[in-house]
Amino acid sequence: MYEHFIAGLTEQVLDGGLDSGLDGGPFDIVDAVAKEVPIRVLAQVMGLPTADLDLFIDLGDRLIANTDPDVTDVVWGRDDTDAYRRFPFRSPYGKQLWDLGRQVVAGRLAEPGDDLLSRLVGAEVDGERLSETDLDNFFSILVVAGNETTRIAIAQGVLAFCQYPDQWDRLRAEPGLLETATDEVIRWSCPTHFMRRTAAADTELGGAAALAGDKVVLWYVSGNRDEAEFAEPDAFDVGRSPNRHLSFGRGGPHLCLGVHLARLEVKVALAALARRVRRFELAGPPRRIRSNFTNGLRQLPVRAYQ
Repeated sequence: MYEHFIAGLTEQVLDGGLDSGLDGGPFDIVDAVAKEVPIRVLAQVMGLPTADLDLFIDLGDRLIANTDPDVTDVVWGRDDTDAYRRFPFRSPYGKQLWDLGRQVVAGRLAEPGDDLLSRLVGAEVDGERLSETDLDNFFSILVVAGNETTRIAIAQGVLAFCQYPDQWDRLRAEPGLLETATDEVIRWSCPTHFMRRTAAADTELGGAAALAGDKVVLWYVSGNRDEAEFAEPDAFDVGRSPNRHLSFGRGGPHLCLGVHLARLEVKVALAALARRVRRFELAGPPRRIRSNFTNGLRQLPVRAYQ
């Protein structure tokens, strides 16, 4: 069911944002395709108002890229963010997102629908419903994480195929490689570079000791290029198998809840692009988000040829 409606949404996005650029004229694949597919999927799954989709994207950008002054005017580390310490990324944009989410939730309380937010609003565990703060956090995680990471993977995937056109030719010639190509794009792009966790007990990993209570940084981007796990880790190989990448976690309680949906979106986008585009090439330098948290692209000017 999900694959069917994601495929339909993706075709709509490509009809509007890609076909006009198939004559070889330069266009921004981030703006035209990569940002549009995930947010439209979220709008359907969560029941988001379509009129506010650009605002959701903008608020997510300002939160995630909080170390890039070209994206946000509220940079992490400033003393005047203390007033927003309860909100995501200690940002006033986190408060704006929560306020917007509360309006959407209020609408679901008044008129429940067949969407994820309506289910969360009405869900009970041992007779208790989610608190307002719980709903705030669910809303912001779903909107931001469910959009940003998938957008990064799609855009970075196109960049990889611009840099390694032989792999694009290989994928188009062998559609059976779509599954492995999807995982390789996700490994290669590594949308989130790291997360921090707290050691629950004294332990040792790779010869490094961590004591209970220590803050531990998990560098997914390093794990995805681990020579002990991947043969030729710096090679982009759409046929790579096995591919035990860490981009969305690898099981356990911290596995990304949206991993299957995100992977499906990337796979559907690659399949749709492969049917329409014979070749991608860069039309200018990529513009990256200034961040060590995500591998985001602000712009990726490309040319596409049928």
